[in-house]
Amino acid sequence: MLARNVALMIVGRILQGFSGAVVWTVGIALLVDTVGEKEIGEVLGWISLSMSLGILVAPLVGGVLYEKSGYFAVYYVAFGLIALDIFLRLVLVEKKIARQWLGDDIVQGEASRVDAGFGGNTNPDLKASEDGIADEEGSGSAAAPKTSSNEIPREPQAAEPSLEDTSTPAPVTTTRISRYPPVLTLLKSRRLLAALWGCIIQGSLLTAIDGVVPLFVQETFGWNSIGAGLIFLAVIIPGFSAPAIGWLSDRHGPRWLCVFGFIFQIPFWVLLRFVTHNSLKQKVLLCALLSLIGFSLSMVS
Repeated sequence: MLARNVALMIVGRILQGFSGAVVWTVGIALLVDTVGEKEIGEVLGWISLSMSLGILVAPLVGGVLYEKSGYFAVYYVAFGLIALDIFLRLVLVEKKIARQWLGDDIVQGEASRVDAGFGGNTNPDLKASEDGIADEEGSGSAAAPKTSSNEIPREPQAAEPSLEDTSTPAPVTTTRISRYPPVLTLLKSRRLLAALWGCIIQGSLLTAIDGVVPLFVQETFGWNSIGAGLIFLAVIIPGFSAPAIGWLSDRHGPRWLCVFGFIFQIPFWVLLRFVTHNSLKQKVLLCALLSLIGFSLSMVS
């Protein structure tokens, strides 16, 4: 707000980028930890919608405020939103905090879920020992063969693989984990690198719209800051399809939706070059192309 030269403005934008990266990363991590994996696509669709609204509505609101109330009014609204954001973070109850207050119910629920689905090699032994105890109480003579056959032979079999596992591969994995940070291990994943590249492209496209379109409509159509902000409605409205696209992603996977979203928008970016002069048809063409690009970006997101 107080910057009056380019250098100070760049410093402010760098700090703004750091804070935005922290908020985005921690917010998504908190979301995944709370929701889980089954419905994460649909929930991320709502998050994508809110992010798109925030990024693309901001020029509209900022343009109106700047035109009607001046330069400082834009920052006053930003300070109010930051105060509201801090308040919401203070009243937020994280999942780990909720476990401290509802620990018994949650822990029992998770334990039963783990026993049902992820018991592995331990649950059969426990179940066998429980069956043996029940047989001892109930039938007497039938208890001896069951306990001897279920408990005694299985203990060495369970111990042998663990000794072999700890003797050969375990030291290699522990040294790798302790020597290199987890970020470097993640960056070895080609799927993650492809996803990061897709995020870079998507962010670049949104930045291109945010930075170029207001200047273009001002130069070509002679629009003021309000008109330059209203043009973003063409990109915002198709973003309301993001939750539905996320629902489809949960059920059919995100791969082909993302591929289609990237390929589908290529011709519309190329056709933007035909918007060259000030006429009603040119304005309609620009809004239509931006709407189709907005729908494609929602699929990618």
